[in-house]
Amino acid sequence: MDNKSFITHNDFENTVINSLEKEKEEYINNEKKNNRPDESISNYIGQIARAVVYSKSNPVTTYPEKYETGYKRTLVPDFGYITYIPYEGSIKGGSPYVGVYISLSPVNKNIPLKLSQLSFSQRFSIHTGVTLNSLEKTGFRDDFFSNYSLMLGGGYKILTHSTRLNFGGVLFKKTDAISGNSSVAIQPYVGLSIDIEIRKWLEGIIPTFTKNLKAE
Repeated sequence: MDNKSFITHNDFENTVINSLEKEKEEYINNEKKNNRPDESISNYIGQIARAVVYSKSNPVTTYPEKYETGYKRTLVPDFGYITYIPYEGSIKGGSPYVGVYISLSPVNKNIPLKLSQLSFSQRFSIHTGVTLNSLEKTGFRDDFFSNYSLMLGGGYKILTHSTRLNFGGVLFKKTDAISGNSSVAIQPYVGLSIDIEIRKWLEGIIPTFTKNLKAE
């Protein structure tokens, strides 16, 4: 799928082409009226004709013509911070984390988010990761893995293609105070994340500064 229908204004494109063709026709008519060919006018008419052909075959755009150019993968690593949603007997505080998100629908990241008319499925993504702070509390709970707990949830794009509002639950092992047996429990959370594709994220906010980060 290409971007022509999204970023090319058909009325503007047609106006340019029609204007070029009209100007070409006027020069041809004037040359016929004068009944004496003018080489400079003939050359100009030729240039107009080439401009018409170019306008029809090359839509004016600053973005990639092909969707595949701007969208390369659906699995992207990220990092961020979550805050545990408090309730009676819940875990308090928060934790930094690392994870990955899985996009549900293709998105061209070369078009800024504020200019993109994205559907819910294009903004939403499935998210998973691990907390970097241990949830262990002797006699009460233990981490889902050794020193880490599993996060499962979703993310929603805000501000840029690389920043997300995250929500979901952290899985950990809850210890029964009487039997000593453990079972899987879930602690709800909300958080913010940033793609580990840092340069693209920075370019959306401070493009002048990030020019120095590009390979020479």
